[in-house]
Parts: sequence; C-alpha cells; structure tokens
Amino acid sequence: MAYVGHVGAEASTRANGKRAGMKRSVLGMLSVAAGVSIFSVQDVIVKGLSATFPVHEIVVLRSVVALPVLLVLTLQNGTGRVAPTRLGLHASPWFLALRRVF
Repeated sequence: MAYVGHVGAEASTRANGKRAGMKRSVLGMLSVAAGVSIFSVQDVIVKGLSATFPVHEIVVLRSVVALPVLLVLTLQNGTGRVAPTRLGLHASPWFLALRRVF
C-alpha cells in the first residue's frame, strides 16, 4: 500500500509542475501583451509631443520616468541583481552593429 501512495504523490507532484509551467506561459503571454501595449501608447505620446518639444527632451523625460519603475521591478524580483545573467547575448548585437559601421 505504501508504494501506491508514493505513486500518487509522484503524480500529484507532476501535475503541480505542469500547472506551474502553464502559469509561467500565461505570465509570459501577458507580459508580451503588456509590453506591446505600453510601446504603442508611448509611440502615440511621443508623436503628440514632438510637435511642441524637441525629440531629445522627450527621450530624456521618458528615460527618467522609466528608470525608477525598472529599478523597483528589478528589486521586487527578490535577487536584487541588475546585471544580466547572459552578458554575451546582451553584448552581441552591439558588436555586430559596430562591425557593420567600421
């Protein structure tokens, strides 16, 4: 009987793992949808403001507003790390762009 109970516990653990994976997938999809929506709203705001303000001022203001929000989200993650975990993947587009220029 103990063996059957063990199999049931294993199946329960597997089912919980599948649910956690589904939750991560849904969270990923919602994050992408939110990011695209925010990008679209920012585009409308920048186009509306560019008639009266220089573009570089709008970009600086957007960055000043976004920096504290990103820092709060990073610190809420629990790790408190701002550094990327895969630096090579973050740096490779810059190297490719510089190689095309020079």
